[in-house]
Amino acid sequence: MRTGTSLLAVSGLLSSVFAAPAPAPNRVKPRQESAVQFLDNTNNPTATPFGPQGASGSLRGGSELLGFNPTNVISSYDPAVVPSSAFSVGPLQTADADTGFYLDLSKIENPQPIRGEGGKSPTDPGPRNELLEKQNPDLYIPPGTDAGDVSNAKWPLGLSHNRHGLNGAGWARQQNVNLLPVAKNMAGVDMHLEPYAYRELHW
Repeated sequence: MRTGTSLLAVSGLLSSVFAAPAPAPNRVKPRQESAVQFLDNTNNPTATPFGPQGASGSLRGGSELLGFNPTNVISSYDPAVVPSSAFSVGPLQTADADTGFYLDLSKIENPQPIRGEGGKSPTDPGPRNELLEKQNPDLYIPPGTDAGDVSNAKWPLGLSHNRHGLNGAGWARQQNVNLLPVAKNMAGVDMHLEPYAYRELHW
């Protein structure tokens, strides 16, 4: 009895499927072309472009912008050159560059990286850190025999990260191989500890 009922239900479903109407074709409505419209200064549609009264010409600019124009004056000013009237030269800066004299720049106004004679040394218009340059003259104005192969052996702790202790116990700034690669066997620390505060031993 159940088998007959199941067959009857299946046959009813099949007949309803075959009797269902075919889906209607997808008919796309033709696109309605509309006239090009512009907006005025109050965002209202207008049939003509909106602009200042009496405006004319092309948005691409005038003909003087197209390539070379003899009326355009080319400036010969070189911003990478500092005029000689704007800086001072130390007494040993004009000596032979290969001699490698130590240059005291502490009292030199606007020092420039000039070594030796001949005027072949460049000038530095900046941006610069003049205080660091005066403290490290051999880095800023290296001798003629310096090819830059010697690693930097100085690191100002003023550029190191400052770590504060717990509850205001102090602070510490360090220099290690991460900041100064040449310091493989020694690290430096600038530290302040409050009374009765301590730092754990480590190595």
